[in-house]
Amino acid sequence: MQDEDRQLLNAKIAELLYRALVTIRNATYTPIPGDEDRRAEINDLADLLHNLPHYLVGVDQLAIDSPSQLRAAVVDHVKRFYPNIEPDEHHWVRILDMDFETFQNEHKYYRWAELAAS
Repeated sequence: MQDEDRQLLNAKIAELLYRALVTIRNATYTPIPGDEDRRAEINDLADLLHNLPHYLVGVDQLAIDSPSQLRAAVVDHVKRFYPNIEPDEHHWVRILDMDFETFQNEHKYYRWAELAAS
C-alpha cells in the first residue's frame, strides 16, 4: 500500500470510529418502551471496529487485512442492522468509497490533509 493510500485509509478509519462511537453512545441510552434492543448492533460494531486503531499506527495484518475486506465487513454490518438502506448509500460505506478529493472536501476539519501535502 502506498503511503498516500495509507493516509487516506487512516483518515477514513478515524471517521468510521467517530461515527461508530456516536452510534454506540446513542444506542446505550435508556430505551423508550417499545424501542428495539440495540445490544446486538453494539456488539457487532465492537467486533467490526475494535482492531481498526492498529491501522492508524501502521500495522497491516490484523482482523481485517485489506481495505476491500474492511468495506465488505461494513457492508455486512449495514445489511444486518439497516436492512431498509441500500449498503452503498449508507454513510459508512460511502466514506470508504470516497476518493481523496471527495473525502477532503467533505471532511475538511481533518488536519491529516495538511500533513499529507507536506
